[in-house]
Amino acid sequence: MHWPTAIPDFPLESLPKNLAPLMPPETLWTEAIRATQSRDDGNPSAVVMLFVPAEVGAADAQIVLMRRSVSVATHKGQISFAGGRKNPDDPTPVATALRELEEELGVPPAEVIPVGLLPPTPSMNRQPVFPLVALTTRKLSAMCPAPAEVAEVFAAPWRQLSLDRDQVFRFNIFGNWRTSHLFVTSPGPGAASNRIWGLTAAILHSAALA
Repeated sequence: MHWPTAIPDFPLESLPKNLAPLMPPETLWTEAIRATQSRDDGNPSAVVMLFVPAEVGAADAQIVLMRRSVSVATHKGQISFAGGRKNPDDPTPVATALRELEEELGVPPAEVIPVGLLPPTPSMNRQPVFPLVALTTRKLSAMCPAPAEVAEVFAAPWRQLSLDRDQVFRFNIFGNWRTSHLFVTSPGPGAASNRIWGLTAAILHSAALA
């Protein structure tokens, strides 16, 4: 497995035993893009699949998710990982992901342990999105969501997002029918349920958590 051998205050037995193969965290953007066999890197992005310990006991570790605000330009109100587009001075996808994590949820890079990068998942505009798998012991209640971008931050036990919980559904967007992976977690605050689909669900599917 790719998990670190020991982290204070993080019970590693609470993490998934299986995870898709990861690229090293230090992979440069140029190397990462080359691995996609893309001729044009366009405007790639990176996101963070961030694991936190369970709030109580040795229950399953949880994955941090956020509901986007209705004031953002795209994907209003949808559930996603923290993340965003590469800046010109970001040397690696990890640098992009950690910068966005601090901007959106107030988690500083010093409190995050990068584990590795999942293979890129193409966005709707076909640009690659590199998911960083990472760990932190910062509690959910200590995160500081940026109100302009984040309506809600919550966490779900990883087993609710494992490969055997994956569903598939069809939806119509801009007059075209598409198929998406779908994960449904336990109800969150103020929500009947949390339905995770689109790019975020595709990333969870590729992680093959088990």
